[in-house]
Amino acid sequence: MPPGRDRHVRLGYALAASAATMWALNGSFSSLLLDDGISAMRLAELRAVLTFVLLAGTVALIRPSLLRVRREHIMPLLPNMTEDIAASIIDWRDTDSDTTRSIVSTSDTGRPVAFRSCS
Repeated sequence: MPPGRDRHVRLGYALAASAATMWALNGSFSSLLLDDGISAMRLAELRAVLTFVLLAGTVALIRPSLLRVRREHIMPLLPNMTEDIAASIIDWRDTDSDTTRSIVSTSDTGRPVAFRSCS
């Protein structure tokens, strides 16, 4: 077996063992919490929040660059966003009532592009 593959096999076994351990602990803790009167909805919420915190913390420690989101990464995800909709969202968050100054412009592709500063 190639040396790199041996490392991946060991990592796979470690991940499977930790998943089985977490599955067993989850069942035990869930039954204890449900017996103590916590609702199933609250338990599901608790599981989701704890999972997010653990995963986000792990990513932040191992590869924090994956958590950096730039404006140019978000705009292609909004293909139906028009300049008017983008301006109204920005004006909604803006404290003044002036709607004539827009910090949003339409790019060559027709998608809105927000400027870094407005003057």
